[in-house]
Order: sequence, then structure tokens, then C-alpha cells
Amino acid sequence: MMLQGPKNKVIKSDAGRQYDPATVFAEIPHLAARICGTSMALLYLIDGTRHAFNLELLEVSLWEVDFWAHTVVQPDVLVVGDMSQDVRFANNPKVTSSPYIRFYAGVPLITSEGQAIGALCVLDSVQRELSQLQIDALQGLSRQVIAQRELQRHFSDLTQTALQCHQRENSRPHVEEEYLTVLEQVQDGIFILQGSQLLFVNQPFAKMVGYTVAELKGMDFSALVAPEDHRKLGQSNRRGRASVSESQTSDFRLLHKHHANPIRVSVKIAPISYQGGVASLGLVKMIHPGRLIAGRDGRFAVPALPDSYYDLLTGLLNHAGLIKCVECAIEQSKQQPRDGFAVLFLNIDHFKRIKCSLGYRLAEQLLVAFAHRLQTCLRAGDPIGHLGSDEFGIVVHHIKKIKDSLAIADRLHEALKVPFIVERQEVFITVSIGIALSMGLAAEITSRHKTGQNRSRLLLQDIATHERQTKAEFDSTVNGVVPLRPPARRLNELPAQQRPEDLLRDAGVAMYSAKAQGKANSQIFNAGMHTRVLAGWQLETDLRRAIQENFDLSSKNSNFTANSKFLLHYQPIVSLSTGTIAGFEALVRWLHPERGLVSPTEFIPVAEQTGLIVPLGAWVLREACLQMRWWQEQFPAAQQMTMSVNLSGIQLSQPALLAQIDETLQDTGIQPSCLKLEITESVVMDNADAATAVLEQLRDRNIQLCIDDFGTGYSSLSYLRRFPINTLKIDRSFVSAMCDEAENSEIVRAIVMLANNLGMQVVAEGIETQAQMQLLSALQCEYGQGYYFSKPIDSETAGALISAPPPTNFGG
Repeated sequence: MMLQGPKNKVIKSDAGRQYDPATVFAEIPHLAARICGTSMALLYLIDGTRHAFNLELLEVSLWEVDFWAHTVVQPDVLVVGDMSQDVRFANNPKVTSSPYIRFYAGVPLITSEGQAIGALCVLDSVQRELSQLQIDALQGLSRQVIAQRELQRHFSDLTQTALQCHQRENSRPHVEEEYLTVLEQVQDGIFILQGSQLLFVNQPFAKMVGYTVAELKGMDFSALVAPEDHRKLGQSNRRGRASVSESQTSDFRLLHKHHANPIRVSVKIAPISYQGGVASLGLVKMIHPGRLIAGRDGRFAVPALPDSYYDLLTGLLNHAGLIKCVECAIEQSKQQPRDGFAVLFLNIDHFKRIKCSLGYRLAEQLLVAFAHRLQTCLRAGDPIGHLGSDEFGIVVHHIKKIKDSLAIADRLHEALKVPFIVERQEVFITVSIGIALSMGLAAEITSRHKTGQNRSRLLLQDIATHERQTKAEFDSTVNGVVPLRPPARRLNELPAQQRPEDLLRDAGVAMYSAKAQGKANSQIFNAGMHTRVLAGWQLETDLRRAIQENFDLSSKNSNFTANSKFLLHYQPIVSLSTGTIAGFEALVRWLHPERGLVSPTEFIPVAEQTGLIVPLGAWVLREACLQMRWWQEQFPAAQQMTMSVNLSGIQLSQPALLAQIDETLQDTGIQPSCLKLEITESVVMDNADAATAVLEQLRDRNIQLCIDDFGTGYSSLSYLRRFPINTLKIDRSFVSAMCDEAENSEIVRAIVMLANNLGMQVVAEGIETQAQMQLLSALQCEYGQGYYFSKPIDSETAGALISAPPPTNFGG
């Protein structure tokens, strides 16, 4: 009874005055809002008639068409309790900004002929629900709107009706053109059909099938449907003709112009009035691969998952959804042991740099385009997940052999060679891919490691890596350094059963191995990778604890504990003409409480990756300067010697570096000219302008600067002239081979001549034989360093070398 009062009042008011359709339509939204208890309402007709209650209507806008487009294809009332959580409306400007619409209910306006003429909507800025009585009343109002539209034809004389029809026909093209312009901005694929001919398509639909908009206009829609779905298309058309007042939804496979694999889409079609006749409006959405369920054809069984298992940005599975699919794949592989599967973990290389260049919004568009590209490369039943930011996961079924998984990874790499277009910008993407195999295939890897037969490219690489590590361990042991590596797990140790989380983790481990190999490649997981990851994790943990225990960073003095200890060894730099010591290079060593001396080749890279090199480097600089000061006080021969200290790229980029060096020099009391900082070629070139600015300030302090490992990087002469460098240090790789290959000897000669022309000193490192020393001396290289003179030694032994008398008849 409460609802009947307002309705009767409106009807009596209409009866007491001359019929005016505009007045009636204007009151409908007001009445709808009062009935439903909402603060806003909108009546929207396809011919351009618009009436609103408490909503500002300006020019035709996308947000209005958004409400209408999703409502008109519904057979009944569309109710959305919270629009901010609904992917169809979450990005609507009226939802994300004032008036911050949260609740929406819309009923389509369908004529007796089955034509959609618009929608009646109620909206509110708070979440709410409608009772069945209110829904019934809203549907009653929609029928009244349709009835009023019918009555409008009979309340004017024939002349007025003819005039209105004439005006409507003249204005229809402009109105329709305006709406088509708006429809082109909708992100979903949209088309308009008359019969089977495409009269209109928007850009997203054209991109979906690989054609241009111009190519699609006038095309027969059936030409886009895969031949195996033509029968389904015919059935859909017959259903549409039998029930012209209802929308129809069908799933099709559409043919892509440039790809062999069809794309699966869901098409919702509703009848509309267009260009003076009856047409069909189609709304096209890509089907989530994970939503497909196995049919009688024996395809991969994928669970039907609720929307909470899907990523809102890309429409792909999220992390939880992909885990469900991996779990399903494991269960199916138990039933069909010969039918294996693989989990691929993809990471977009350098995505942070891409995001900084494009901005957050365009980077998101790129991720969506990347997701679509993946879908076109894979079979319809292979689930794809967006795991977060720049990480994606794929479950690939029907893997018979190891090479099958590598072939799929290669196909993805190949597909990504085509650039993405983001707002007219070409963006190239590469990915690093890690692959984890189901149990039967993983056992095959174990078998191949054991037998040494039929090795894949991964196994060959892994064995080569193992051989290099074994050689490094042997060399380090000879030098008294024990490498920090836990005992490796046996390769034939496989878990009794695989868990989804473990497979995804293993694929991630393999992906990081691929990145370590230079990115843009693929690696298959094996047990050795996991062992190395655990060893690396333990190394980082021990290193972090050691630095915390050893260095009280608020104090200017070191605080060593009995558990773990850092110390410096010193390798002399010798004049090749006289044999006298010109200086030392300070080299840090880590004495581990359980493993003894740890090789710097193991812990220095970890320190750089974690930023621990900053406190460690500060300690090395202070200890080296203190040692030089003590030697200078004890030995007259040390007065003109230099102390070389390595400076990493992370240290060079620290804003507090100069202040730290100034403080160290002041506290230790050595002359700045006695300190020589060594920087590698690549560190300087990574950010040449910033590095030059810091190096110039160091030169102004009279601190000497040295380019380490010269010849292995990519310096150009123009940059080398710009840098305020005092010394070039020739890399040991040239020195070790110079007696065997004339080419290396000529490279050394060229470096020496270059340094002389630029007024720089030259130091050759890695000298191990007298022949190398004599050849370098003949090439007029000034200084040398290497095991021929001395290995790195402790401070006491180095002091004894300083105090020893200079050699006589050196080099004779």
C-alpha cells in the first residue's frame, strides 16, 4: 500500500492535464528513486532521450552508455550491490569519482517487438538491496515507459506525427553516429550485425581477431567463426529468431587473421533498433582459459573456479587460481602417468625500467596486452595466471618429452619478438622462463644426469656449471680458501609426491637461473638449482649476521667476535723496472666459524646484491688506511707507497661516499695521494655522467683513481679521456695468454701506449711467470701484480716485505 500512493498521485495528475510525454518521462526517474529509496535515477533511451533525478547530464558520455550497454543485454533486472567491486563498472568515472556510485539497479526497456529502446536505472552512493516488491515496481515503471512511448504515437494528429517522424529520421544518423563514437571507446569487443553482415565494430574487437576496423565492416560474421563452430552459430541464430525479445549468449572460436590457433570468446547478442531496422548488438569477451572444463574429447581437466580466483587487471587466473589448476594437473597425471605436464614461470625482463618509462597506467595496459599475447600462443585448455606485477604462470598439459616444454617456451620467446604498441609507442619485451616438470618427466631428468645420455641443453649447461664450480673449489682449496656450499642433495632424490606450491616454487627457481644466464632464455628445474638456491640463502644469512656481529657501525672501530671474522690480506704491486714495492691492494677475506676462509668470489657478489657491500666496503677502506698509516710510521720505505681499495658500483652511487672518505682520511691521518680507489670499467660506464661527477670530486681531493680489469668492458676513448683516471690495470685474462697468443700481446702493447699517451700509469695483474714479467717490462709496462711476486698475504708478512732490502739485478 505504501508504494501505491505515489503511483496513484502521478496517474491522477496525468489525467487532470493535457498529455505531455516529456513531462511523464521526466517524472519517471523521480518516481523510481522514491520507490526504491535511492538518491539518483536515470531514464535512458537509445534515440537520445535522457532524463535524470539528482544526476547532472551534459553531453553524451561513456559512463551513461556503460550503464545502458550492460543493462540492455540482460533479460531481467540487473542489480549490483557494490559497483566498485564489479569489473564491469569498477572503472566508471561516476564510480571512481563524484558522486561515487556504489549501488546500481537497471531494467531493460524491451518493446513488444523485442527491440531494446533503453534502460531505467536507480543508483545510490551507498550499498543497498532491493526488495522483491521494489523490483516489481521498477519493472512496472519500465512497462509504463514503453506504454507511454506507444501512446505518444496516438496523442498527436497525423500531421504532427508525420512531422515528428520526419525530424526523427533526419536526426537519427547524428544520434547513432554519436553513440557509435562512444562505443568505440568501450574496452570490450562490440559489433553490430544486420543479418550476418557486420555494420559496426569497435577497435578492441578488431584487435581481438587481428583485422582493421575497415576490413571487418561489411564482412560476413560467419567468416570469422571457426568451421567447427558454424553449426553452433546456426543454432544460435535460430534461437534468436524464435525469441527476439531476449538476449542470447554463446561461446565461439573465432579465427585470428595472423595466428593458427583460434581464440575462444563469449558473445552476448541483443536485438536493437539501428538505421531504421532491426539489428543485433554483440558484446564479446575473451574466455578465461582456466574456466574451460574438460569435455568428452579428453582435454586437460581444469576446475571451474569462482571470480575470486581471477585477476581483475588481466582477467587471467590469480595465484590461488593457478595453484588450483596445478593441483588438478597433478591429480590427472596420477590417473594418466604417461601424460605429463609442465609449469612455466615467466618474468618480464627489466619491467621496472619499462614501468618507469611508460608510467603506471600504460604499464598496466602493457600487462593486459602481454596477457592477450600469451593466450594466442597457447592451447585453449592451458591455464594462464597473473601471479603479481611482472610475473606470470602457465600450466601446459600433454607433455610427452622434455623437449616439448622447451618447444613451447621457444614459441613464447618467438611470439614476443613482435613489439607491443602502447599509445603509438613500440615496446619490446623479453621474458625469462623457468620450467618445472611433472614427476615422470622430472625422473627422466634424474635418469639422464645419471646415465649421461640424451642430455638436453639444460643438462649440458648444468654439468658445465658443475665442472666450473668443481675447478673453482679445487683452486680455492689450494689457496687455503674453502668455498661455502652445503653438501649437494643427490640428483636421484625426488619427493614421493609433488605439491602445487613446490612445482610453482621450482619453476620460479629455474626462472631466476634463466635470468642469471643473461635473461631472455629458458631453464628447466633440476635438484642442483634448489641446492644452489638454499646455499645462496644460507650464505646471505651468514654474511648478514657476520656483518652485524663484526661491525658496530656507530663506532669508528671494528668489533670482532669469536663467531665470524673479516680480515684484510694485501697483495704487493711491484715496479717492473726495479722490483721495489710501489703499493698494495687490500683484499677482504671472511673467516667463517664452520667453513674457514670463504672465497671472495662467493660472498662479494652476494654483498653487492643485498647492499651489504656498503658497510663492508666502509670497513675495508678504514682498515686499509689504518694499516697504511701504521706501515708509514714504522717503515721509511712505505712513505710513498699507495693503498689500493676496490670501490663497487653501489658504493659509488651512495650520496654519503665523499663524506665517508673525507672522515676516513681525517681519522687515519694518511695523505689522500696515498689512497688509490679501483673501479671496474663497467661500473663507470653504467652511469658515465654521474660517475664522472663523483670521480672529479675525488680527484680534487688528490685521491688517485684506477680503472680495474681494463679491456674487459666497453669504454670508448672519448669517455676515457673524460674520466679523471691516474692508472689503468690490465686484466689478468690478457696477461695469462700473452706469451701464447700474439694477439693478446698486441692488445697489451696497445693499452700501454694508450695509457702513456693519456699520461696514465699501467699495472698488469695476474703475472705468474718470469716470462710474462719480462715481456711486460719489454712493452714498457710500469707495474705488475700477481703470484709471481706474492700471493695476498696478511699484514705482518706484508710488513716484512716492506722492511726487506730492495732486490738487486731484478729481472736478470
